[in-house]
Amino acid sequence: MSKKKKSGCKKGEIELFGLLLLVIGVVTICAFILPSKIWLIILSGLMIFFGYKLFNC
Repeated sequence: MSKKKKSGCKKGEIELFGLLLLVIGVVTICAFILPSKIWLIILSGLMIFFGYKLFNC
């Protein structure tokens, strides 16, 4: 019977890495399409959203 090697990542970390790669891909594609003012609005909204989620943990 062979033992499975366990990776150093937890399940939540793997999902976080997947989300991070998805966000980087979308940002890279949209950087060539969207003007800078829309980027400021999107980033501000994301910062507010994640700040709210972290504050209410």
